[in-house]
Amino acid sequence: GSCTMKLNSTAEMMPVSFPGFSQIHPFAPTSQVTGYRELIRRLEGRGFNLITFGRTPASDYVLSDLEVGEGTLTFQVNGRFRFHLNGYGSFNAMNALAAIAVGGFFGLDVKFLSETWNALPQLEGRFRVEEMEPYRIQIVDDSYNANPKSFEEALKSFQVLALGRRKLLFVGDMLELGRESVFYHEVLGRQAAARGIEAVIGVGKLSRFVAASFQSACPAGRAEHFDHVEEGSRFLASLLKEGDSVLIKGSHGMGLSRVKPLLEEHLRRQTAWV
Repeated sequence: GSCTMKLNSTAEMMPVSFPGFSQIHPFAPTSQVTGYRELIRRLEGRGFNLITFGRTPASDYVLSDLEVGEGTLTFQVNGRFRFHLNGYGSFNAMNALAAIAVGGFFGLDVKFLSETWNALPQLEGRFRVEEMEPYRIQIVDDSYNANPKSFEEALKSFQVLALGRRKLLFVGDMLELGRESVFYHEVLGRQAAARGIEAVIGVGKLSRFVAASFQSACPAGRAEHFDHVEEGSRFLASLLKEGDSVLIKGSHGMGLSRVKPLLEEHLRRQTAWV
């Protein structure tokens, strides 16, 4: 599964995503890319097939013309193939591009992929958006997994998606981060505050650092921590108001897939009482 496929620790791979490393200018002079050339030379010398993807024209698979609609992502690959996917979150376009690059390497027809992927369903727990009636509560279920970079991207997309709503974050621990675990959870708390989150409900040993960091960065916000998913879910349900938006995210091992059903049950009971 994806948990065992993750590089341990994810934290050690974070520098690869830094703008200074991953977003080199396509027309940078040779004298300024010595390190990149040496890295590529070593990889090729070990028999690796180097396939690149990204937004720069020098990539083998180039993403362009990205448009994020209501439940749809549209983008172009190599200026020739137009993709239409079901889902939310601009980051998922780059995830799709990685899959396209792998498929292309193994001989799949990229044109065929562009003509058929529009029928792919949006998967549970992968930034899936639902609205709970009759209270218009928006649930963004990204509970399948989490690491520092994916959380950063999820918060960025959530801020746009939940525009005009009160934004709440239900966060579980990010696992397998090694000795920097506390640091990355504290960073996440500050990121949540910067993205306009108004309340944080944390579950798990490490998420207490998210809640504390958030409270420090946003004194006017609310932060609570619980040991168990059920406890946190009950508290979240009691906190919800009409029109709220909730992002649910944490590592798969935290079992946050249970949160949405628990909220649905609470709202059903509340509606029955009315």
